[in-house]
Order: sequence, then structure tokens, then C-alpha cells
Amino acid sequence: MKVLTNLSIPSIIILGLSTAVFLLNKAHFFSDFKTSTLNEVLTPIATIIAFIIYYATLIEMQKTNKKSIQFQNISFVKERMENLKYRLESQKISIIPKFQEKFKLDAEYNLVHFFKAYKEIHKDMRNLIEQNDKEIYDHSMFFFDVCFQFNLNVTHIENVIQEIKNSDFDKLQKNIIKEHLIKILNDYLYVVSVGKNMKIATYTYTDYKERTIQISGYDAPFHSLPFDELFSLFDKMEFAKIYDLIKSEKII
Repeated sequence: MKVLTNLSIPSIIILGLSTAVFLLNKAHFFSDFKTSTLNEVLTPIATIIAFIIYYATLIEMQKTNKKSIQFQNISFVKERMENLKYRLESQKISIIPKFQEKFKLDAEYNLVHFFKAYKEIHKDMRNLIEQNDKEIYDHSMFFFDVCFQFNLNVTHIENVIQEIKNSDFDKLQKNIIKEHLIKILNDYLYVVSVGKNMKIATYTYTDYKERTIQISGYDAPFHSLPFDELFSLFDKMEFAKIYDLIKSEKII
């Protein structure tokens, strides 16, 4: 059947007519012109040709429908990611005047583009900690704001990843979609990955109560209310949840 579906309809008709002529000639139709011989040869051949054409047309329609559905699915996933990008860009991260002036930062960033501010404020916090300065409240609250707002979008991001996983796109299409997702989450992925992949970036913070905590990468110390407990902000906020999911699904 696969061979038949690869034949064009004109080829099938020509093949059928050639077969009919061959059989009619073999039955001596062209010498006696018997109607019964014509019917005996043409009727089964016409039936077979009609079946083959119907079958080939049906297969072609199925292929066309599959391509149409796949195109719709790709468009849907792309639309979902554009919605995700818009959603993350709409989440504003405010920069207090002190940091704006000190690091020449804008008044606002968003969850797609925030690394410039994050890097400068984190570097300043690290310098203060190395100088044994325990007053890092403003720094810590900035990082908390980033984590908190990002967590508001975790379910939405998980749904997009699940849609990519469940899709029946070919390898190239999936790679293009994955690259688009990585581009949207680039700042977030970089901030998380530094601590996970560069253990040399570990530092120690000691607070006013002489409690000590080790922090990796772009993570930050966090005092949790109401009991004033000292935590890793990323651990407390489960900030690496999406990063871990993306790694497990081999998107990066």
C-alpha cells in the first residue's frame, strides 16, 4: 500500500489502462470486440483503480490534516510563550533611589531583563559582607522582591514547559521553541546556574546574632519572619524550581 500511495493519480490511471489494454489484447477483444470480454476486464480494473485513488486521496488528506494540526499547535505554543514574555515583562522590579544613584540603574526592571541591576546590587552586598558589615537589609529585600514576583509566575511557566514536553513536534521545531523559552528566561537561568555550577562562588554571612550561613552564587541571606530565622533566600523561596524542571526536561 505504501508503494501505491507514492504513485500520482495520473500514473495510477495510466497503469490501469495499460493493464486493461494488455488483458483485452490477450483475450482477443480487438479481433472479436465482444462486449462481455470488455466488461469482464474493465469492471474489476475500474473498481481497483477507484479503490486505489480513494485510498491515496484519504492518506493525502490525513497528511494534510496532520500538518495543519501541527502548524496550529506550533502557533499555539509560540503564542503561549509570547504571553509568558509579556507576563514577565509586566512584572516590575523597583530600584530604590539609593541603588539608582550608586550604580547608575534605571528606576524599574522586569523579570525578563533584570540581571544588570541584580549583578550590581549583589556585588555590593558581597563587598559589605566581606567587610563584616551586617546591614544588608535593602539588598536582601531587592533579591526577595525578584524571587517573590518570579514565584507568582511559576505555575504559568510549568504549564508552558509541559506543553513543549507533550508536543509531537520534530526535533528542529522543538529546539527552536526551547531556544525561545531559554531566551525569555535567560537572566533567571543565569542567576540560578552560577550557584549550582560554580561552587567557587560560595561565601559566608554572619548576622547580628552571630548566626552564620553559607551562600552560593547569586543567592542571598534572608531573615524570615515572624521568628527572625536566617535562611538562604533561594532555598526559602524555592527559586531554583523552574531551573531544575528545565534541566530535568533537557531543555538546557
